Amino acid sequence: MTDLMDKEGAFRFHTGHPDKSGEYLVISQYGTWFLLRWSQKHGMWNAYDDNETADYGMSADEFVCYFDLPDVKEYVHERDD
Repeated sequence: MTDLMDKEGAFRFHTGHPDKSGEYLVISQYGTWFLLRWSQKHGMWNAYDDNETADYGMSADEFVCYFDLPDVKEYVHERDD
């Protein structure tokens, strides 16, 4: 079994904002960590491309960096009933 940290792109550090919509681990300008969704359509955190408006979106300027999250699907197993 491959170690999770050896996965390509796992926990890679970036500044600015992502190029594509999705969920990321972000650090605010105050040093707090959040798991937030980035909306490429709205150019905001905490917003969804499917929504017409980003009423609860947060400015990209609120956050100083983000991390790509690894794909952990192969490590998660559904419980058999």
